[in-house]
Amino acid sequence: MERSTMFLSEMTIVDHAYIETTGTVIGGSWNPSFLVSGKIDPVEKVVVDFSTIKKQVKSYIDDDNVGFDHKLWVIDGFSGVTSYEVDGKECTFDRLMDPDFICPNTPVTITTPVNSITAPKNAFKFIKAKEGQVYNTETAGLWMAEYLNEIFACKNPMIDCALAHNNLDQDIEVVCKNTINVHAYADPNVAPVQYFTYTHGLKDSTSWGCQNLGHGHLSFIQIETAEPTHLTNNVTFKIAEALNNTTFINKENVVGGSDDYVSIDYRSGRGRFSAKYLKSDELNKLVVLDTETTIEFLVDYIKETFAEELSSIGATGIYVSEGLSKGAYIDL
Repeated sequence: MERSTMFLSEMTIVDHAYIETTGTVIGGSWNPSFLVSGKIDPVEKVVVDFSTIKKQVKSYIDDDNVGFDHKLWVIDGFSGVTSYEVDGKECTFDRLMDPDFICPNTPVTITTPVNSITAPKNAFKFIKAKEGQVYNTETAGLWMAEYLNEIFACKNPMIDCALAHNNLDQDIEVVCKNTINVHAYADPNVAPVQYFTYTHGLKDSTSWGCQNLGHGHLSFIQIETAEPTHLTNNVTFKIAEALNNTTFINKENVVGGSDDYVSIDYRSGRGRFSAKYLKSDELNKLVVLDTETTIEFLVDYIKETFAEELSSIGATGIYVSEGLSKGAYIDL
């Protein structure tokens, strides 16, 4: 046997956001799993050492400049973008894909029918979709696999392939499948999860990716009661539906607005982030908080906003996730 295939199941979580066909920014989270095929190493008798390949794949998926995690995905051929600008001058998607055009920290402005967002280029993930491709778990897996295979073939000029070069003799080929596997808090007094998506940006975070304006999550809510009833899940669904596709904004970052728009601006160690959001419950659901938009404050916001519904079922606590496996709990 000269070749073999190894699998890496749900190796990480990719939290992100993407620009929809309408131009709306929507949050998402996935568990990518990988099949890694190649020649069997004559010394170790494996395709690649598990520890090595796990570190390599995760580092490439999380790469600050061109990775997928905690970025706003702009998908050419799918996302409803009306214009791109660099330094106030109109640009094209293909030029932004050119690694020699601008450095990763250069501010880029992306305009859609409902938003205008300015951020360092490396706050975005630019994806060239093939004809007919739309954003979903399957196509995202294809995009991630294509990206990784370019790296292992040393064909991605934006990535130092020194690590991957060690695997060239094995002729590595990667396949990626995305799933959604929620790691909810297990308790018999907690109702089943209900999902919602949201986006935000955290200027004071020490996490490089969390500072990105417009990164997001597929999250869930669970309600805890002293005596579980069928009504609990109905309330959970109602709250999740109200939260779905929301952009949460820290009031401290609001710099202007009107009846139609909200403008925000903040600086972090990464650079300047700014946006102009259209107020539209149908296309651009916005919630401005008096606090930061971390999950600790979001769960408090949910407690206050839906106090009546929670009280009606005797809720004793709520769990709200930030992504698929972590979050915050609050007593009621």
